[in-house]
Amino acid sequence: MKFNLERLKEIARPASAEDLKEAEYRRKNWDWLEKSALIALDIHAYLRKNNITKQEFAKMLGVTPAQVTKLLSGKENLGLKTISKIESVLQMDLVSIPNFEHYYTTSYNMEPMLVNEDIPTRED
Repeated sequence: MKFNLERLKEIARPASAEDLKEAEYRRKNWDWLEKSALIALDIHAYLRKNNITKQEFAKMLGVTPAQVTKLLSGKENLGLKTISKIESVLQMDLVSIPNFEHYYTTSYNMEPMLVNEDIPTRED
């Protein structure tokens, strides 16, 4: 194999200002970017396993296919409203709340129940 110095220089070029800016953004936002990527992977796996297309998923969520693509990029800062909507339409858990059952049953003085059941309000 012949050594190609020009190719090496092309590949090993110094980082551009844009590259440095992107690296700094990822460093500062690593905590939620990692979670967003893991959530996106879970959704991808679910859609593939259940033969659901991105277009079908978009219709289920009531959004455009472009928004689904953005969501599945793993780079979106997903809010609880979005996460809850996805969990609801796919009937899957993406985020868990530690000790939810304990706090819920203690607060309402109730027997443990499934989280997906209707949750009574204080007015009930």
